[in-house]
Amino acid sequence: MPELALNLNPKETAEIHWNEKRDYDYSVDYPKETRSNDISIAPRPPTTVLLAVPSDNLRLIKALVLDILPDNDAVTVWSSDLKLFGCGSDIEEAFDIFGNEVIELYYEMKESKEKLGAQAMKTWQFLKSAIKEIKVR
Repeated sequence: MPELALNLNPKETAEIHWNEKRDYDYSVDYPKETRSNDISIAPRPPTTVLLAVPSDNLRLIKALVLDILPDNDAVTVWSSDLKLFGCGSDIEEAFDIFGNEVIELYYEMKESKEKLGAQAMKTWQFLKSAIKEIKVR
């Protein structure tokens, strides 16, 4: 089973384990709130990376950095590069939904790339640099 351990800074560590069925197991050490000169600084959300999307035709060739935003009854993963999120009742569902959103965004932008505005074109360029299309036999 491949393993990813990503050290983001001394206060954050995200670890994901997955297998061929795209099942996810994870652990996240949340950063502690820090204080400086009596000013409270909120911690950054824990961060992880997505290394695969649930598609036979698309492969990630560049990891997507995701913020993990837990809530009481849901977990959201957010990509600031794509301005895209996936929300689920647990992290596995959030990853699955996010992966499907990436696939949908890729194909929508590919179909309408001639009509994209400046900001959408930047997103499309990022997607093209992160995703490779594979022809399935």
